Amino acid sequence: LSQALGRLSRCALVHVAYPCGLWRRLAHGSTPAEVYVERLEGEDTGVSLLTMDRPTRKNAIGRAFLDALASCVDELRNDRSTRVVILRSAVGGAFCSGADLKERTEMSQPEVASFVRRLRTTFTD
Repeated sequence: LSQALGRLSRCALVHVAYPCGLWRRLAHGSTPAEVYVERLEGEDTGVSLLTMDRPTRKNAIGRAFLDALASCVDELRNDRSTRVVILRSAVGGAFCSGADLKERTEMSQPEVASFVRRLRTTFTD
C-alpha cells in the first residue's frame, strides 16, 4: 500500500466513474465530477481512490455532493475487485469543510435530520 501511495501522482492508467457507474477514460477530457472513483491497475490493482473535488465550496457536503458520494461508496462496497479505498481531496488546502451551511439554511428540521442520517449511514452501513 505504501508503494501505491507513493505512485499516486504518476499513475499510468486510471479509470474514472463519471458519475459512478458510467466508465470513461480521463483522456476523454470530460468535465470532472465533484466526487469520482479511480481504480488503479497493474501492481496497484485492487486499490480504488475516492476523490472529492468541489473547490468552490472546499468539498462542503450538500445534497447533490452527498448523492454522488453515496453512489460512489455504494459502487465500491459492491465491487469485489476493490480491496482498499483511499478517500482523498483534489482541493488544495482543504480535505472537507463539513456540511454546506448555505444549503443547510434552506432545509427544514426534518430535512436536516434526514440529511445527517444519510451522511452517517453512507459510511457506516
